[in-house]
Amino acid sequence: MSIDSTLAAGRAAAESLLTDTCRITYEDQSGEQVWDATTATYVWPTVTVYEGPCRIPRRGTASTSTADAAGQSFQVGEYPFE
Repeated sequence: MSIDSTLAAGRAAAESLLTDTCRITYEDQSGEQVWDATTATYVWPTVTVYEGPCRIPRRGTASTSTADAAGQSFQVGEYPFE
């Protein structure tokens, strides 16, 4: 079995666990706000970073740890939605 076929088999196995669909976005605060007619307010534009297959862990199975990068501390982990 070649490394390419082993990698493809591993990737397929991992992707089979991605039974949910998710969208990851952030508010782009680098420009100007835009008018939201639904809320009748100005809001920051939303940028989609990723949209597609994902795995959302069951409630109560999330694990987190603290990471330090560039002098900043933040939480890393998976968080289930309610």
